[in-house]
Amino acid sequence: MEKTTKSILDLVKEIPNAASEQGWVFTLDKDEGALFYGPKIAPKDTELFQVSDEYAVYLDKKLHPRGVVIEYYANNFVQHHQEFKKLNQEFFSSSKDSIVLEPKKTGDSAIFKSLLEKTLISDAVLSPVRDEVIATK
Repeated sequence: MEKTTKSILDLVKEIPNAASEQGWVFTLDKDEGALFYGPKIAPKDTELFQVSDEYAVYLDKKLHPRGVVIEYYANNFVQHHQEFKKLNQEFFSSSKDSIVLEPKKTGDSAIFKSLLEKTLISDAVLSPVRDEVIATK
């Protein structure tokens, strides 16, 4: 089997296509304060790779993105990215411990999806690990 290598930045750039193809949703775990962006059911056989101080991406054995986790979403990520403040209040104001948001093709959830994906990519561009190469085993 041929070995595959990709840089962290190249992997992050694949997130929008992977999310659309796999129907990713947003799940906010209020107890943990983490926002998960991925399939409704977490995929098996993935490995977590840290992209920045704020988020990590789940990769499968073929180095395809299978989800993203933003740790300390409300208390850190939103504070560093003020453009999310209003959308965050709108989507995640429920008193439930866990909230799932399914992005639609139009409307505010589509804006949230697009903004998050662009922010993940721009944060990866600024990350010191952006050029780090990951190889399949």
